[in-house]
Order: sequence, then structure tokens, then C-alpha cells
Amino acid sequence: MPSSTSAPSSATAPPAPLPSRAPGASLRADWPFQTVYLWDAPARLAPLLLLGALAGTWLPAGGPQGQALHRALDMALPWLALFHLLWPLYGPRRAEVRARLQAAGWRASLARWAPRALGPGRIALAARAMVLLLLLAAALAARPAPVLHQALAWGALALLALQGLGALWQHRRAGESLRAALLRGEGTGRPQEALQGDSSGWAWALAGLVPACWLWQALLRPALLS
Repeated sequence: MPSSTSAPSSATAPPAPLPSRAPGASLRADWPFQTVYLWDAPARLAPLLLLGALAGTWLPAGGPQGQALHRALDMALPWLALFHLLWPLYGPRRAEVRARLQAAGWRASLARWAPRALGPGRIALAARAMVLLLLLAAALAARPAPVLHQALAWGALALLALQGLGALWQHRRAGESLRAALLRGEGTGRPQEALQGDSSGWAWALAGLVPACWLWQALLRPALLS
């Protein structure tokens, strides 16, 4: 006769207890995403300088100093655009950017499941190259064709604005603070994605480009031509 006190089957056995965590232990160490330094100073500064310099070309050019400023902006803008194009390819993020250029097409990069990009892809780099070409053409057309010069500058501004909207969309999709990303270069990422340096020397060189071009156009160039 079978016993009424048989051992419980494995199907009705109580679940194993969860491993206990030491008192005061933090969940942060187990979470792969943290607030880390993702964008260096030149990457954040270059598009702002481009937009600011382009906006400056619509200022009145009255008097010798105003004309010198406009010539300085026409001189500096292509260099800023060239830096904006080449920095992702040769800066601290060059490995990630070059890997993206060999990855899936742009439709996959726009999908909601796509990972957040730490550098420009094919379309963004093509847009930056187009901005460079437009600004070079605008600088060459400044004196012989002022109307064409203005139209080319508007085209460059429109492309820059589209790139800015794309960056805003990327930050919004990743749930990041735009203020922290712009001012401190911080975003949500893995610790191994963090940059080790801010490349501040390049940022200072960028910030001094427009004043240096203005100094050349307003003081040094007239002195050499006189």
C-alpha cells in the first residue's frame, strides 16, 4: 500500500531563493549603461561655429571693418566645414565612424531599434561634404556674383539645419539630455565607449580661426598691400 507521505515532485517544489545582495550594494555596477563622456569639444563646437559664422554673413557690411569681417567669414567658413568633415574620420571616434561606413544602409540606421550613433554615417558625411562645396563656391562668388553667393550660403545653412535636426532626433530617441550632451559632451553609454580626452587644443584652434581671419583681413593684409 503506497505511503501517504511521499516526497513532493519537482513540479511542485518551491522555487530556489534569489541570490542575496550585500547590504548597501548598488544596482549601478550591474547596469551596462552609464553617463559617460561621449562627444569631445571639437565635435560639439564645429557645427556651432559654422552656424554662427554663416549667420554673421547676413550682418550689414558697412564700413571697412564690416567688409573685413565679411571677407574673414568667407575665408574661415570653408576651413570650418573641412574640419567638420574630416574630424569624424581622423579624430578620436574614427574607428566607430569607419565601422559605420561599412555597416548597414541608411534605412536600418533610422529604425527605432538601431543603436545610438556616436559619429556621422554615410548621409551625414555626404551632407558635410556638400556644405564644404557650397561654402567654397560661395567664397569664390562673393565679389563677381553676390546673388549667387547669397543663394549658396542659404543652401549651406539649410543643410546644416537638417543635420542639427537629425542630431536632435538622435538625442531624443536615445532619451538623452541635449544640454548635457552639448555643454559637457555627456550621454548614456557603456563605460568602454567613453572618450579619454576632450581634444581641447583643437577646440581652441577652432575658436580662434574666425578672429585670426579677421585679423588678417582687417590689419595684416592691408599693411602688406600698402
